[in-house]
Amino acid sequence: MLDKEPVMGKTVLAFFVDQLIGLVLVFTVIGSNALAHPGAGIDVDRQGQTYFVDTGVNTSLGVWKIDTQGRLSRHPGPHYHFMAIDHQGRLVGSQLPSGVEAVGTNPTLILSGGFPVAVGSDDALYYPQPVDQDHVQIMRLVASKSPMVFATLPIAREVAPDGKQINAQWIHGLASGPENSLYYSEQRAVRRIGPDGVVSLVAGEIKVPDCVRPLGANDERLGPSLRGLDVKPDGTIFVAASACSVVLRITPKG
Repeated sequence: MLDKEPVMGKTVLAFFVDQLIGLVLVFTVIGSNALAHPGAGIDVDRQGQTYFVDTGVNTSLGVWKIDTQGRLSRHPGPHYHFMAIDHQGRLVGSQLPSGVEAVGTNPTLILSGGFPVAVGSDDALYYPQPVDQDHVQIMRLVASKSPMVFATLPIAREVAPDGKQINAQWIHGLASGPENSLYYSEQRAVRRIGPDGVVSLVAGEIKVPDCVRPLGANDERLGPSLRGLDVKPDGTIFVAASACSVVLRITPKG
């Protein structure tokens, strides 16, 4: 079952409230006349502190932290689009893929400039890697070891700006789930990868009724443009439909 989620559970609601507070505080710090880019990667550590990235081109550029008292401070790290948290810090010192950096301790932030990343319940780093013009693989990197192929994804078709169908050489979002699973988003679908690497469809051909498209996304070919997602312990998925300005909730039954 899929529905819009105007009122979310406490954890998810706090997540987005924290994001909003953070952006408001950034605007306060840099001045009311400053221009700002929307926050990109965002995550919450086990102490309830929120980390997010601003990928703009002004003084708000960079990584920010909001502590449990709502206080905002800068955090070390590049202004990359994607973020995950390595709670145990086990990936520090590992040979990470190009464009990915591990920053800080307790917790360690994993920041990626070109593709989504996730740290699984097994403390391994997962990330996509195109194999050829048709296929994408999910790689698994355990600390101090070489990356290995975890899963080969089914071909995902998208509509290019010229209106032609193409095979996507990317995914849009990646998150760890319960029971050592992973979830990822395509433009119009969410899929699950089991601990054995088997890929299954959770929800496909997703459409958002009364889609309200923001500036820069007024293009029907984008569909809902599913991107960042998170998964609750019971398997409920929250995914951002970025081209429709909503967060969707998908139940474990799809």
